[in-house]
Amino acid sequence: MVEMKSTLILICATAALLVCITGSVLAEDSPEWLALQNRIDRLIAQLGSNEGDSARLALDQLVKIGSPAVDKLISASASTSDQKRLYAVTALGKIGDPKALKRIVFMAQYEDFPVARIAAARALYAFGDNSGGQYITEYISSQIIELRRFAVTTLGVINYAPALPLLRARITVTPNAPEPNNNLEAHPAVLCDIALAMKKMGDSDGLPLLVKISRHEQPALRKLAVLALGAFDEPLAFVALAVSISDKDASIADLAFETLYKKRKTSIPSLQKSYMEAKGDDAMTRVIEKAIKELGGEIPKEPGEILPPLVGPGESREDKDKVDGLLSLLRRAQENDQKRGIEALVAMGYSAVPRLVEVVLDESNEVKVRIIGILVRIKDERSLPLLRSLLNNPVAQVRCRSAWALGEIPANDNVPALIAALSDEDADMRFYAINSLYRLTGLKFDFEPRGAEEARAKAIALWAEWWEKNKATFKVKVA
Repeated sequence: MVEMKSTLILICATAALLVCITGSVLAEDSPEWLALQNRIDRLIAQLGSNEGDSARLALDQLVKIGSPAVDKLISASASTSDQKRLYAVTALGKIGDPKALKRIVFMAQYEDFPVARIAAARALYAFGDNSGGQYITEYISSQIIELRRFAVTTLGVINYAPALPLLRARITVTPNAPEPNNNLEAHPAVLCDIALAMKKMGDSDGLPLLVKISRHEQPALRKLAVLALGAFDEPLAFVALAVSISDKDASIADLAFETLYKKRKTSIPSLQKSYMEAKGDDAMTRVIEKAIKELGGEIPKEPGEILPPLVGPGESREDKDKVDGLLSLLRRAQENDQKRGIEALVAMGYSAVPRLVEVVLDESNEVKVRIIGILVRIKDERSLPLLRSLLNNPVAQVRCRSAWALGEIPANDNVPALIAALSDEDADMRFYAINSLYRLTGLKFDFEPRGAEEARAKAIALWAEWWEKNKATFKVKVA
């Protein structure tokens, strides 16, 4: 039984994909509608399959079908099959149809299969509600390692702050207890998960554990620790990553370098300071010196040569902490709380942008959409790379919102990204892409987002040809 649960947990951990909602509405009893219902039935039956990736593939397809599959997925979420309930509630969360909310709340509270209950807490968070965390905290001390990992990771993803004392207790010795180490987490992978989840809740106490695990004899565990270290901006994390740049495993060394390079405005000055402080420890100074040089920094000879971090608007710890506090309002179900958070973040202006860009991919679909709206109101070009990348997001709602946003913050690089988006399978997405292109260029080339595929292809070819000829001299229209 334990082995089966472990397998299901691993399946669930890899199966969490995002929703693509179908843009078409079919008349009931039409041949197309009946064919779709039959397909949904087959896919739902496949959710209970134990054959390789069959259930995961069925989940992907049901999520792409979207709202037309919701009623039958709600029924499937009451199946006698643990696995089918797990996949059904996961799909309901990804689709995000409000009529599934009541069922998801019920499963978060009363589901007796732990993995499905945790999946329900995640699904509930997709609606901006992290209250499901209260029903899964018991699993952070489960005997099953994979279950502990799934629960801890989920508590971090949904930012369930009331779990913080429980997580801290798993890494803290209890001096006066009969068995002081009895409650301590022993598995390094779970320790990495705990440290990262705590960091997402604003607590860096798990950092020393990550540093220790980043030097573990097993490469897989070192890599987990290095991945988690990327969430920390403290000097200790930068030094640990500098050490990992010399890891004998090339993939770990590359990951550590990329993490430090992305933060080089703060990581280089921090490492320079650590280099001066490590004088006398030849091994450590050599490691830090190598990292500084690879990152493109200078080796200081005197403390006065250390340049202060180049901190732009919103890149200070204080600004990021302020944004984190306001993000909690955006995640709430109450509309008044959301509005207060949105207006306060807009009022922060440029100072809110770096942190919003950092966290948006970890947020629910609804919060992603709210953040995109905030970025449009601020109109900071630092948000454009993120918005262009979101044109490829699996969620149609997020893609559409991003395509709209790129028409509101003018930039030449938005044009080729939006031209590529004209080929999107979702008609609504194509609508937003062509409207933004028209806003930026004043051109349409007769592209009709709901036109025949052949006609759309011809128009896209004209767009591509036009861009190739004009990209060197073209300037977008300024709104």
